[in-house]
Amino acid sequence: MKFTWSWLKEHLETDRPLSDIVEKLSEIGLEVESVTNPGAALKDFLIGHVVEARPHPDADRLQVCTVACGKDKPLQIVCGAPNARPGIKVVLGLPGTYVPALDFKLKEAKIRGVESFGMLCSTKELGLGDEHDGIMELPADAPIGESFSHYYGLDDPLIDIAVTPNRPDCLGVRGVARDLAAAGMGKLKSLSVKPSEAQFKGGFVLQRDNAAAKGCPHYMGRLFKGVKNGPSPDWLKRKLNAIGMRSISTLVDITNYVSVDLCRPLHVFDAQKLKGPVAVRLSKKDESFKALDENTYTLDEGHVVIADSHHIAALGGVMGGLNSGCTEETTDVLLECAYFDPGFVARAGRSVNLHTDARHRFERGVDPLSTSLGMDRATALILELCGGETSEVIELGGNHYTPKEIEFNYESVEKRTGMVVAAEKQNSIFEKLGFSRGKNFTVPSFRPDISIPEDMVEEVARLYGYNHLPEVKLESEGPKTLFPEMSAGVLARHQLAARGYMEVVTWSMVSEEEFHLFGGENADVQISNPISVELSFMRPSVLPHLLRAVQKNIDQGLSPVSFFEIGPAYQGLAEQDQQTVIVGAKTSKKQHTHWSKKEKIEDVFDVKADVIALLRTFNIEADGLQTSTEDLPDWYHPGRAAWLQRGPKNKLALFGEVHPNILKYYGIKERVFCFEVQMDALMPLKPKAKSALVVSDYPKVERDFSFLFPENVEGQSIIKAIKKVDSTVVFVDIFDIYRGNDVPAQKKSIALRVSFDPKDKTFTDPEIKDLYDRVVTTVETQLQGKMKL
Repeated sequence: MKFTWSWLKEHLETDRPLSDIVEKLSEIGLEVESVTNPGAALKDFLIGHVVEARPHPDADRLQVCTVACGKDKPLQIVCGAPNARPGIKVVLGLPGTYVPALDFKLKEAKIRGVESFGMLCSTKELGLGDEHDGIMELPADAPIGESFSHYYGLDDPLIDIAVTPNRPDCLGVRGVARDLAAAGMGKLKSLSVKPSEAQFKGGFVLQRDNAAAKGCPHYMGRLFKGVKNGPSPDWLKRKLNAIGMRSISTLVDITNYVSVDLCRPLHVFDAQKLKGPVAVRLSKKDESFKALDENTYTLDEGHVVIADSHHIAALGGVMGGLNSGCTEETTDVLLECAYFDPGFVARAGRSVNLHTDARHRFERGVDPLSTSLGMDRATALILELCGGETSEVIELGGNHYTPKEIEFNYESVEKRTGMVVAAEKQNSIFEKLGFSRGKNFTVPSFRPDISIPEDMVEEVARLYGYNHLPEVKLESEGPKTLFPEMSAGVLARHQLAARGYMEVVTWSMVSEEEFHLFGGENADVQISNPISVELSFMRPSVLPHLLRAVQKNIDQGLSPVSFFEIGPAYQGLAEQDQQTVIVGAKTSKKQHTHWSKKEKIEDVFDVKADVIALLRTFNIEADGLQTSTEDLPDWYHPGRAAWLQRGPKNKLALFGEVHPNILKYYGIKERVFCFEVQMDALMPLKPKAKSALVVSDYPKVERDFSFLFPENVEGQSIIKAIKKVDSTVVFVDIFDIYRGNDVPAQKKSIALRVSFDPKDKTFTDPEIKDLYDRVVTTVETQLQGKMKL
């Protein structure tokens, strides 16, 4: 948002210097990005008077001008501008003057044999516009020899501030002045705009479809006849040029001026180019619209448009149409001042990829009660600058705004911020911000960002000054523990990083197709104003974009990959429907390019080992876990996935291979294995404390066993049973499973290795035999296993 110092003072009565204003703007959240003085670059240019202009003796298109500039004698200057003629006031650059737009210094020169002692400048050469067909002409009363930048108001500092999206009121100069007044930088001047009386009735027909009422709840139109459009007066040109806006014509400049001054966008149509009734309606699919930027856009269905019986004249809140635009020949004008719904404007602008000043303001929230003010202000300016006569205002809809009331307690400021602010001071701040007070505070219509008492606390703190925040010395009470969720997240990140995973952060939104693909059912999590159709639902699972990350890395030749993400998944709007999940994904191949290294193929058991290592960090040992294949999500391979759970209902994690249909959807041609762990299951658990490594002084003993088991006996049960045989059993490893020849039907052969670690002495042969026999007995009696000889 750009504005000049003088423009700000049209709304703010202040005796504070510019430096104080600039400092205060940043303090109250309107961060100043730059303060520049455009006149500094043009300080050496003077106002000259062309006394004589005669043809150049050796060039048909050049003239030799005699120019008075307040010096001892007039200067001779060769000029090629077609409008150079005696009697006009011009902008003169003397030898030695730097021309910023051309990036060179002027010097005395001979042009086709005639000496020239300076240059008569166009607006383009001065950096004030695009006009370069002729030199810039100044009013007849411009003082000869005076500084051009001072006379033209260019030594007026230009302030550029960053406005956050929640503060649309500060996209107008008056809104910025209001904030400064509330911060004690001066007094907000009263704004008096009198409605203009109508000279005639009717003149055009205005209609609105019921379907368009939501997108445009309030529309006002007014017809002007007999206006004279053309170049704007100098004061208006200077205002717009100073903030980087190009002056187009008086009618268009008036709408731009009101938009910047009051944050009230308007639009003007050439009424004679509109055929039949003017309708506010919704667009139809594939309708075309030729905009003022001379590009033709194809519209989607459901955008608010202004149209006549032949064509679309404007895309509501975004841009007007070329076929109804005003030119210097325009004599009849339809002035539009409307309130367009922010969501409709944002969707329309995104669909055609058009970003305009009007869209920038409307999609952030123009004051819904400013429609009449904008109409009256623009009407007065059109009648003053363009003449003509005006019709009555034709209005569709009306005030749809319901004031927000907030019950506010003055003590909450101290409670929330620690600042002690007197109730009278708080009342003064709210009054200057436009709040009214009855039983509760009523929020002004131009502040859509304020809806709860905490927002009002923030306003007091912001405008009273954060420099009043009390200094509180924190007493040291030793090391602090993290919140459970933070602590669990830190431990999980360290463990997964140690196992070769890399953390990624992806979008929390997915497309509608992905939403349903990963089990989404609750339409409440659909986003009403998505940044993209590909991000229109809150994700029901963290996996979709994690798989996209895998796919993109594989396509870039970066396989193998192991990624994880810790983030929320959404099944609904209620708090219990939003859970933080730890999700990991890894590809199956670990490729090596050297002939001496074999390629390792990852499988579902590798990802299971990763999950168990993660759970072990939180003191959950594998011995206490069971696997289950019931109720597996559809995005996992039905035969290569399982739950890890403690008991039949306490599910801790899910792991397995991604379903081939899901991989095909994402274009992944490798097998991918994933896991999902609920953070809620880990937060209450006490992390496993690291103890000192105890190394036995006595040699371990290992024995291998081979058993025939029934097909339904799980390896986990075997390991659990053998570990209970004796306290010296420290490790049980299943290293082979075989089904086939010499193995009966419904049976499987399992080979395993058991490690025994003596505690206080070396095992004797009888002790080893006893342990061996106890393992065999346990397997045969508890698991129906049979020792293979």
